[in-house]
Amino acid sequence: MGIEILYTATSLELQQTQYITNILIRFGMENSRPVSTPIDFKATLVKADESEPAYEKQLYQQMIGSLIYLVTCTYPDLDFVMLFLSWFSSHPLLYHYTAVKRVFHYLVRTHTTSLIYTHHFSKDIPLLITSYSDADYASCYNTRCSVSGYIFLLNGCIISWLLKK
Repeated sequence: MGIEILYTATSLELQQTQYITNILIRFGMENSRPVSTPIDFKATLVKADESEPAYEKQLYQQMIGSLIYLVTCTYPDLDFVMLFLSWFSSHPLLYHYTAVKRVFHYLVRTHTTSLIYTHHFSKDIPLLITSYSDADYASCYNTRCSVSGYIFLLNGCIISWLLKK
């Protein structure tokens, strides 16, 4: 499944370094310039007019699929970006493709990042559940739909998250 699990006396660590390396090689992005953010939030991405020819549609969909698997397992920080970019899978244009490539540039920088679940639980230390939620108002330029999401943490470790349009 491409998930590396490191179990120690104090934590459980999940990462997908080899999977990320494989998809970077698969899509020819292994020597890409690293970037610190997965998407340029100044860029305005909108659905394409169907009269314009799609740009590398099958490749775009393969890249999106590979990244969604990564989000599902060990990269919840990419959830919003992948939801956003997957909206354009049916008819991507060059600027959509460029935005997906930026996510791969981000992975070059963060490919050794991991989720760490600590297990220093005892009866003296209470379990702390924290949750956050947020929503925007009609941020989708095409449909004017809102995006909302939540995240739950158990003692600082992600246990559940959701993002939807």
